[in-house]
Amino acid sequence: MSVNSSNVAVRQEQKRQTRELILRTAYLLFEDRGLLATKTSDIAEAAHISHGSVFAHFPTRDQLLEAVIEDVGRNIATRVQEGSGRKQTARDVLTTHVKCLTEYEAFYARLVSEGPFLPAAARRVLVEIQSAIATQLDEALSRERPKKGARVLPIDLVFNTWIGLLHHYLVNRDLFAPGQSVLSKMGPRLVDYFMTLTSPTSRADEKGEGP
Repeated sequence: MSVNSSNVAVRQEQKRQTRELILRTAYLLFEDRGLLATKTSDIAEAAHISHGSVFAHFPTRDQLLEAVIEDVGRNIATRVQEGSGRKQTARDVLTTHVKCLTEYEAFYARLVSEGPFLPAAARRVLVEIQSAIATQLDEALSRERPKKGARVLPIDLVFNTWIGLLHHYLVNRDLFAPGQSVLSKMGPRLVDYFMTLTSPTSRADEKGEGP
């Protein structure tokens, strides 16, 4: 490798590392201070880099925000999708979804509560992530219907019910699990309850149970 080629490789690696540093720092600040309140100058200061370096990698704050959401969402969606090759059940999909969200719980809760005020592109990234998970759930339910006689329900309503359930507990986590992870505490119960809604006869209907 020539000296020039070596220098180019070093600069490219430094650029990659700086971009990763910006994303990691932005994620932590978004999680701690909020997606709307955090400024690019805050991120530059926390990362110990110049303000201009942030814009060299992300021309606008919105693009940085989209990149962070996409990075987190891709990790979640990929892990949920990894089980598709082994014919995962609907319960597997939901359990994995909860487990993945638990790892990003504080950030995701911010994303949910501030979502209506985020730029359209950032919200679109979130919808795309959820659509990927909805597809996995739909495929799992479709495989189970012939064997278990699961109810045939519109997947958009099924998944929106699931997301609405999760989001309700995340937004109100200070009420349901003060000082701890609400998904760690309530996740298994939410999965159990949701599965009754797709069963041939809902135990929740029979017993009046709910999360």
